[in-house]
Amino acid sequence: MKRFHKNLHPLAIEYLYEGLVLTESIYNYNGRTMLLPKGEVLDEYKIWKLKKFNHDYRNICVHTKTFQELIIKSIPVLITRLAMFLLIICVSI
Repeated sequence: MKRFHKNLHPLAIEYLYEGLVLTESIYNYNGRTMLLPKGEVLDEYKIWKLKKFNHDYRNICVHTKTFQELIIKSIPVLITRLAMFLLIICVSI
């Protein structure tokens, strides 16, 4: 799939969170349609609308800077989720 803008990267919508102030605009899965402009503050409704708009596509496109910021911020959350998952498995054995 060819993206409209060169410096856009696919990102799962699940990386977005309430209160996030967009440092760059968000585009649809192929980068052709801007969905939310730079400076927008995300809330639960806007995230829900992004999921609804994209239908079966779980990804949106974001600029490189936003992609890196969201991935780095998500690392502690992913580690916590993994630890909880492993704890549940260990307790259930």
